[in-house]
Amino acid sequence: MKILPCILLLFALHLTSALGNPISIRQNETLEELTTKSGEVYKDVTIREIKKTGVVIMHSYGGRTIPAHELPEYAYLFKRIEEPEKKAPLPQATNNKVTPKAQPKLAWEPKSLDDVTEACLLVGMPKCVNDDGSVGSYVGSAFLCNIGKITYIYSNVHNFFGTKEFFFEFKDGRKIDPREYAGVEVATGKAGYNKKLRWGGDVIRIRLKRYHPKALTLDQSRTLTKSKDIGRDIAVTGNTSGGWVITKLEGKITDIADYDIIHHNAATEKGNSGSPIVDMRSLKVIGILTWGITTENAVGAIWKKKSSNEREGVKSGASLARIKFMRSSFKSLYEERLVLSRMKNEIRILGLLDTLVPKHEGLLVNTRQRVMGDYTVDDLLESNPNHIVIRRLISLDKKLSFRKDSNIKRANQDTFRLYRNTYTACIKDVMNTRRQIESSASYKSSYFKYIMKKTELIPICKAYEKGLSRTLSWFKRQMGTKGDAIPLGSRPRLPDINSGLEGLGIQKE
Repeated sequence: MKILPCILLLFALHLTSALGNPISIRQNETLEELTTKSGEVYKDVTIREIKKTGVVIMHSYGGRTIPAHELPEYAYLFKRIEEPEKKAPLPQATNNKVTPKAQPKLAWEPKSLDDVTEACLLVGMPKCVNDDGSVGSYVGSAFLCNIGKITYIYSNVHNFFGTKEFFFEFKDGRKIDPREYAGVEVATGKAGYNKKLRWGGDVIRIRLKRYHPKALTLDQSRTLTKSKDIGRDIAVTGNTSGGWVITKLEGKITDIADYDIIHHNAATEKGNSGSPIVDMRSLKVIGILTWGITTENAVGAIWKKKSSNEREGVKSGASLARIKFMRSSFKSLYEERLVLSRMKNEIRILGLLDTLVPKHEGLLVNTRQRVMGDYTVDDLLESNPNHIVIRRLISLDKKLSFRKDSNIKRANQDTFRLYRNTYTACIKDVMNTRRQIESSASYKSSYFKYIMKKTELIPICKAYEKGLSRTLSWFKRQMGTKGDAIPLGSRPRLPDINSGLEGLGIQKE
C-alpha cells in the first residue's frame, strides 16, 4: 500500500551532526549543523518540510531547500516518499455512431494559491553594490508570467540595480538556466510613480528563450479604479523577510493612487520586492510589489555606512495593466548603480575637504577625525587611494609637513597659498565629475532618473561646492592680513547633516 506524503513527513531522516553521529530528525526539529555533498555547511538548522525532492530548512542565515541529491546517503529515505496514487479517469460514455472529438489541451492555470507559488521565484544576489559602494548580498522575489507565447520573469529593477551575480530559484530548488535569458526590459515613464516618495519605474522583465507553460497570467482586462477595486481581495506570494521560502500573504486593496499605484494591507516585508499581487478570485496578476524606500533625510543617508531599516510604502505596488517597457541590460543597471555610488562618494570627498585645514605640521595630522556621520578621515583615504583629490591632499600634506621638525617655519601666507591652490583644484575635480554625470545620456532608465531625484545627489553636491567656495574666499581674505597664527576656528563650515536639505538651502521640487 502507498503512503501519502503528509504522513511520511513524520518519518525520521537520519542526518549527520557536527560530531558525525546519526541523529533522528523529524519535521520542526533542529540540528546544530548540516553538511551537504557539495560541502555547504548550515548552522542552527530547523527541518521545515521533508519531500521526495529534498528537505526544506531554516538556518542561521535564512531559508533553503536542499535537493535530495545533496544528501545521497539518505537517498533510500527520499525514494520511500511517493506521490499520492492517481485514480484512473472514469470511462467516457460513447456512441457507436459518433466518435468524440479530442478535447484541446488547456493552458496551465492555477487553481489555488499553492499553485500560484509554483510559478514564483526566489531571487538571490550574492554580489551586488551597496549604497556605500561596497559589495554585499541581497534576496528578493520574482515570478513567471506568459504574454502570448512568450514567458517573462517579472521583478523589481532595484533587485538588479548594481548586481554582479544573481540567480532565480523555484521553491523546490530548481534554478533557471542563465542561458535562457533572451532580453531585458525596464518600465518607462511614470509607471508605478509614487508622488509622495518621488519614486517610480521600478519594474523589470526578462524575456526567456523557452516557453514555460506553468506561468501566471496578467489581468489586462481593465484599469484599476478606486470605485471598483478598493476592498478587492488580493494575495502577495514571495520571499517574505528574505527567509528563502515562498509565503502566501492575503489582504485587501486599500487604495488606488495616481499612476496606477496599488495600496494594500497584506503583511509584506523586506524580501517581497518583486512579488506578484494576485486577485484572489481569478488568481491572475494585477500588479507587482515595489516600494521599500528609506525615509531618512537625503543628506544623512549619504553619510551612513548602512542604510536605515526604516521603510515606507512597503505595502504598495505597481499595476501592470497599462505598463510599457523599453530595452535595457543588466550591464546598464549595474553601471547606473556605480554612478549613484560615485556621486555619493564625490559628496563625501567634499566633506573631507571641509574637515581638513592647513597646519604647519601637515594636513592629515589626525586621520581618525570624524568627517560627518559614520565616516572618518581614514575611511575616505583608504576607500579612495587612487582618487585624484586624495592624491592632491596627500601631496599637500607632504609639502606642509616637510619642515615640521625644522626651526625654519613656512610663512602663514605661503601655507594659505598652498591650501587655496590645492583645494581649488580639488573642487574643480569634483565639479567636473558631477557635470559629466549630469550631461551623460547613457543612463536612461526611469528608475535611475527617479532615484536621482529622490536622493537629491546633484543639488547636494552643488550646495557643498558652493559652501567650500565660501571657505576658499575666506582664506583669500586672510592672506591679506598679517596675523602671526593660522586662523582655524572662524572659517565657514558646511552645515551639520541633521539640518537636512533645508540647512543647505535646497528646496524640494
